[in-house]
Amino acid sequence: MAVLDPSGIQMSVKIVEAATGLEHLLWTRSSDGVQAPLGGADEASAGSLAGYDLAIVEQVEIEINLGNNGRTNVTVAAPYDLGIRLIRSSLFVIGNVIEVQIGYPRLGRFTPWFSGMISKPTIRMSPDEGLTATITGEGGAFASLRSSSNQVYTGQTYREIIAAVADRHRWTTLFPATDTDTPFDTQRETVSQGGYTDWGFIQQLTRQANCDAYMGPDPDNLGRSQLVVRRRRDDNEQVPVRTFMMRGQVDFENVFPVLDFESSAEGVWMPRSVSLTRSKNLDPDTNEVVVAEATPETSDTGALGEVVPGGTGSQVVSDHQSQIVAEPRSDLDQGEYLSVSATDPSRTPQEVVNAHRDEAAARGAITATVTTIGIPEQLAAELVGVRGVGVFDGNYRVLGFTHRVGPGDWSMTLNLQNNATATELISSFFSIRPPSTNQEDPPEASTDDAGSGVSSSEVSAEPAG
Repeated sequence: MAVLDPSGIQMSVKIVEAATGLEHLLWTRSSDGVQAPLGGADEASAGSLAGYDLAIVEQVEIEINLGNNGRTNVTVAAPYDLGIRLIRSSLFVIGNVIEVQIGYPRLGRFTPWFSGMISKPTIRMSPDEGLTATITGEGGAFASLRSSSNQVYTGQTYREIIAAVADRHRWTTLFPATDTDTPFDTQRETVSQGGYTDWGFIQQLTRQANCDAYMGPDPDNLGRSQLVVRRRRDDNEQVPVRTFMMRGQVDFENVFPVLDFESSAEGVWMPRSVSLTRSKNLDPDTNEVVVAEATPETSDTGALGEVVPGGTGSQVVSDHQSQIVAEPRSDLDQGEYLSVSATDPSRTPQEVVNAHRDEAAARGAITATVTTIGIPEQLAAELVGVRGVGVFDGNYRVLGFTHRVGPGDWSMTLNLQNNATATELISSFFSIRPPSTNQEDPPEASTDDAGSGVSSSEVSAEPAG
């Protein structure tokens, strides 16, 4: 079930048949280093590969994304004859479960087991090269993307509603501590799923409560998926769990090397709702005007500032809050107006404008992609520090990451976000008008030649004819 290559990287891959529970162990060799036979030579035995070592794995890729489905891709290759038998077997059957774990056995450091439901594989056959296939395992929320409901929940909190949806899919859950002063633990009169998919419904509720939800393997229940819900406020107040350093001292315990750094603009302009989001409506029951406003000052998410060794990831945003965009804003600017019902039994107007404003701030945030070595302990939503990249130094949240493992190589690509868009990086550094680099005056035209560009002294007077 596992192989240890000379670089010290161990990969464990197995496929479990949904119908029978039989396991196919991939990339495992027998004790003498020779691949075990596949059984008899007759066609009847071609459908069963259970119990035999199949050293066919070429590459493993594991994707974990904050708020999205996880995915596992395993690339396999086999000679033509073996490839034919693999295709005839139940190895690639849709609905089987694929499980993957990678790590450094000499250091005792391993990732959790990642499991997923096999979707339609990609298969390529060649008479010379044989079989090449990619087996894709969809994460724990895959089924929830295909199921929807019109169920109405009465007298429950978002926490209780999400737990009920998770129970239908047999997920375990990991929720933040109960806090009745937060939207996540506020009791609602009624909440309707309204035909949303289960996963879309969970995302709607968690984001409305200023939280994030994502799927991952349950470390205590092998093979089961876990739904994790985290408050953004709690994440942004954490101490960075590790630092990624470019051209600096690393120890491979707390500080890891940056092999590549890239930052791309997700949005050209900051959304206007960042500076101010407001709503005004009449409550028909009380005849009172209900006003809700959200600004950077009212947000409890917290902005990520500079990396402070031993300090927290949160930072009080100072005077730069008024410089959300590159150009100054006037007192006449009204931000963005939302039409929100004052009698919605599932949410309050203040919750709506708060969530809308914070989502807009995230869309205009600084994003970055960092490539480093494989770190088994890395999790989504963690806070990390990035150093050695100039004005991009700071604390970032991990929105997602991808492990790529092949013979002798294990790299990890992190998708990061820093929401401190109200600090110097946006308001001052990138808003400076670029200087003119060409100060030369153009040559003056000759007065003797009315714009011909040739002076009269350069024209030779030769006789006509």
